[in-house]
This record gives sequence, C-alpha cells and structure tokens, in this order.
Amino acid sequence: MPLQLPKSLVSTSSNIWCPDHRSACIKSQNDYLWQWVPRTKEYLNILLQWEAPTSWSCIICGTDGVYKCHGCFGEPLFYTNCCRKEHVRLPFH
Repeated sequence: MPLQLPKSLVSTSSNIWCPDHRSACIKSQNDYLWQWVPRTKEYLNILLQWEAPTSWSCIICGTDGVYKCHGCFGEPLFYTNCCRKEHVRLPFH
C-alpha cells in the first residue's frame, strides 16, 4: 500500500493554503492533473497553432514554402533555393 498523507494536510479545494494550519498544503499529482483537464482543448489549440503555419508561402520569394526551419527564429517556411541561400551563412544553427 502506498504512503498517504494525513487527511488534515490534504486540500480538497483548489486553494493552495490550508485554512486550518495557515501553511502550504501538499497536493498530489492528481490534484494538478484535475486542474489541467478543463484546459486540455485550450492547450491543444495552442500547440496546433504552433505546428500549422498561417501561410504556406516562402518568407523570401513568396512562392510555395517547402522547408520549415526549426533552427530559425519563428520557424519560417522557405522555398528550396531560398533555404539554401539563407543557410549558406548559417550552416550549423
């Protein structure tokens, strides 16, 4: 059987401070997961916005972007030739 905290130290509310002891309550991992569950759609939408580009055009020439550079700030899309030209000066980033 796993170790369990005394009931007096476990907070059942989302409040971090226990009114009985005026000290920090100890929360389990499940408490934090229950706080996160209602926000899963919000986090998923943010992650998908980061993955999907707002525009599929190259940031240099405007044609269809083919390469997404994860090393460049903002992870821009480049056309093949533009990617080569841009990264000749920065081969190791």
